[in-house]
Amino acid sequence: MRTGILSVVLPLCAVLAGCSAAEPRQDGTEVSSTAGHGEAPSPAAGRTGAVSVTLSVDPGARALGAYELVLRYDPAVIRVCAVWQPGGRGFPATPLSDTSTWRTGSTPILGFVVRDAPPGRIDVATVEFEWVAQGESSLSVSVRSLYSPEGNSIPGTALVTPARLSSR
Repeated sequence: MRTGILSVVLPLCAVLAGCSAAEPRQDGTEVSSTAGHGEAPSPAAGRTGAVSVTLSVDPGARALGAYELVLRYDPAVIRVCAVWQPGGRGFPATPLSDTSTWRTGSTPILGFVVRDAPPGRIDVATVEFEWVAQGESSLSVSVRSLYSPEGNSIPGTALVTPARLSSR
């Protein structure tokens, strides 16, 4: 039954007043992130630029129907400026995020589908940050909830890549 997931996800979205999905900026200031773990590249000297990170979820052998994650970062150094659906083998739904949290250091991000997503690790969101000040910020992501396409709570882990940003 596919209505199970909607009974779980719609209340989650209602909690995030001001939910929105943003598209990546096309102003030419984006700096590509590195693949895998480690540090993302810094913007060129004297340039404010932006950098993107990828959020992934691994529900193991289960199909993922919905997720709610919380991304944490240092708002004195960086702030979220966009959240969008990753390409490739990404989760087949646009992530939602409350834009009023983008400058707070703690941003909830959620997504849901009414069809099955493939089991195993899957990229669920790309988050673009812009620099507020020179410095470094560690990034962490925690799972608030994961659900199967049927609306059953499932275990899993979340990962942010890269886990540290530096403007130096």
